[in-house]
Amino acid sequence: MTVSFEFFPPNNGNFSRVGDHLVKLLRFAPKFLSVTFGAGGSAEDKSLELIRELRKRSPTKVIAHLTLVDKTKDKVNEISGQFRELGIETILAVRGDSPSQKYKSREGGFKDTSEFVNHLKHQGFDVFVSAYAEPHPESPNIEHDLELLKKKADAGATSAITQFCFDLDKLADLKNVLIRDNVALELIPGVMPVRNIENLKRMADRCGIKIPKDIVSRFEVPEDDQRKVAFDLAVEQVSTLKQVDFDCFHFYTLNQSSLMEDLLTAI
Repeated sequence: MTVSFEFFPPNNGNFSRVGDHLVKLLRFAPKFLSVTFGAGGSAEDKSLELIRELRKRSPTKVIAHLTLVDKTKDKVNEISGQFRELGIETILAVRGDSPSQKYKSREGGFKDTSEFVNHLKHQGFDVFVSAYAEPHPESPNIEHDLELLKKKADAGATSAITQFCFDLDKLADLKNVLIRDNVALELIPGVMPVRNIENLKRMADRCGIKIPKDIVSRFEVPEDDQRKVAFDLAVEQVSTLKQVDFDCFHFYTLNQSSLMEDLLTAI
């Protein structure tokens, strides 16, 4: 089994603390690390600074997220050039959320994520993309999302990391459809260890993710017991996915290491 970890630029600018959490997780030999992309001005700078910090702490491959929303091709070229200067060879290309709620291509920008992927591929980057086992909030159905994923693979994407999902049968279905349709894309399930069920509900609402009622009810225990529930749930998720031949897992760390250490030691 191989693992990878996602980190995000901290609002307080304490990049060293994030690096400290990474160091605690290095004993699990992550295949790669990913850094999310802050949109606009100082937020973009924070993404670059976190990449510098993680690369300073470890030679582990770092994948940089990059969004296309509200960017011209020239802006993308500027940012990807900065990534290249930091030794980044792989970009996780995502559309990102549009300020106007519904995505519209800006003048001089990209019409869709597939064009974005193709652009980055021609710049010499390996390109990862996102995938959804449940319909994206703006999607009419999962079949539509699947067609978009296939187009991203045709444009040159090599791997796809899924949004977190608690309906594990749907993750297995997505994998089987890609195999059936000969889509040459490695599918890596994203795993979100639950630390705060209310925060998770808000995140799930934004992403169109359904949290089964039985999972919500498991967290109806004293606060001191919720960490054990979170641990048990994550172990169950990984164990179930391993049974359907998933062998690489991407963990959304939320810039924390304690629960991750316990989880990875157990599995």
